[in-house]
Amino acid sequence: MTADVKETRGRIHSSIDDTILSLGRNRRSIMFSELAQTFPQHSWHSVFCALNRLAEESQVELVPHQWDHEVVFEPARGAEGPRTVRHQ
Repeated sequence: MTADVKETRGRIHSSIDDTILSLGRNRRSIMFSELAQTFPQHSWHSVFCALNRLAEESQVELVPHQWDHEVVFEPARGAEGPRTVRHQ
């Protein structure tokens, strides 16, 4: 594999990863099936690989459900506590 191909793959990975993380700014979690629909130009495999990279970096957690996976966005390091909603 040439250096150009590696660089291009790195930019694509970074782009997918950054877009996934940007969704976490507005919500605590998203189901994988919904997330995959936001990337029609990429295969489900590519999206899942991106999630795996982010999980290895402790930026997301993948929670298996019976028919899907929930993507839970981890709070940014140094953020003020977890993003939770308290019901009264």
